[in-house]
Amino acid sequence: MIFNWLEDTARLRGPAHAVVEPDTYLSFRGMVHRASRRMRELEALGVGPGDAVGVMLGNVADYLVLVAALDGLGAVVVPLAPLCGGSELDVVQELVPLRAVIARPGAKVLGRSEKERAPASPAPTARSRLHGSLLSCTLYPRPEPMEESAAVVFVSAVGGGGYERVCRTREDLKAEAGSLAMALGISEGDRVSMALPFHHPFGFISAVTLTLGYGAQLQLDDNLSARSLLARLREGHTLVPVSRTLLRELSELPSAGPLAAEGARFLCVEGAVGAQLARSFQRIFKARPQGGYHRPATGLVALDRDGRSPATVGQPVAGVEVCILGRGGEHVAQGKRGRVLVRGPGIRGGQGPTPAEAGAAGAFFDTGERGLMDGKGRLRLLPRGDDLRCVEGLLVSLEEIRRVLLGHPCVEDAALELGGGSGSGQGSQLMARVVLRRQTTPERLSGFLAARLSLHKIPARIAVVDAL
Repeated sequence: MIFNWLEDTARLRGPAHAVVEPDTYLSFRGMVHRASRRMRELEALGVGPGDAVGVMLGNVADYLVLVAALDGLGAVVVPLAPLCGGSELDVVQELVPLRAVIARPGAKVLGRSEKERAPASPAPTARSRLHGSLLSCTLYPRPEPMEESAAVVFVSAVGGGGYERVCRTREDLKAEAGSLAMALGISEGDRVSMALPFHHPFGFISAVTLTLGYGAQLQLDDNLSARSLLARLREGHTLVPVSRTLLRELSELPSAGPLAAEGARFLCVEGAVGAQLARSFQRIFKARPQGGYHRPATGLVALDRDGRSPATVGQPVAGVEVCILGRGGEHVAQGKRGRVLVRGPGIRGGQGPTPAEAGAAGAFFDTGERGLMDGKGRLRLLPRGDDLRCVEGLLVSLEEIRRVLLGHPCVEDAALELGGGSGSGQGSQLMARVVLRRQTTPERLSGFLAARLSLHKIPARIAVVDAL
């Protein structure tokens, strides 16, 4: 379906720029040509229908070309962080047995010895350099194929340090594409500056949907720093998907100021922007950041369309229904707190308590969030009751990081929390406190974590304390 989207878009907008990178660009017609060539190459390597393939790249055009090629082969895309840690790759291979991983050469996690891998993680059977690129394809023994309708699988954190696989079918993506384009008002010719990594669920979905499905122009830079983003913003854009951290860092740049081009929208889907950060950003850039709520299993649930309600994630998008349930599974009145359940196009139901009146309309999906609906129908998210926190727009289990820290021979005990001022009314940076049994430095502990976890899970500050 994704490859067909690209072919249809290319017939309409063939020579138009699909992806613009700092030093080059790629047209829609060129993307079809490259994706077709990659399909033939990957098929010759033994990648076929139902095979799960991890893509461990940054925000580059080759990523989208590979997504289209894998879809054309009937394979399943598994987005992986470019600096995926070894223990994380072990978890992914346990939940989603991979046929291959495509990465840049020198990805150390792919060259681990048998001793470094988990017992259940298979050893690579072959490696091949993809023609005309610096990318390598690492092959593993062929596992059982996934279901035919699967298109992409996200591996997401759950409470207690565990993981789950979230499978999005082609039908889910089609429903979410329509919902997303309608909610954001995106059409061909719009310019989207991507400031979220492609392994971020919304970064992946929005790039694939808006570029391949709707013909918008996607501007990419593998460097996702605030400084590089600000340079791109001077050119004028329609939509900029960002994290709260990037909004704060943009506001703190010495060169920050009003944008020459009007109409740019900054969309933060990890939650409410927060009144303080929203006011600061608007004062500097003369633009209102928009909050929203998106999760891998649900797609876009709610959106603050005009950016005037920064303490909320806005109103539910068209077709999505949100209900707040009390402890006994009953509906609660506006302004009352409870569990957040949702249903709509592309949302898989059947998890958690379901209101009796759901009936034939379908079951609700329990998001695991707590929240309330205000008098204007806007959703306000409240602190979660488990150890999951949103960091850079991605759910992170504090218990997972704590367990890895406790695996260091010098660490006696550890505690994780969110701290740092994001102006959003809640912390945005991971902070760790550790009790040591033997002397070591915070820098060495950070290096220990970096060898095992993705970059966004490394605490910004590790403090050594006498007791917790």
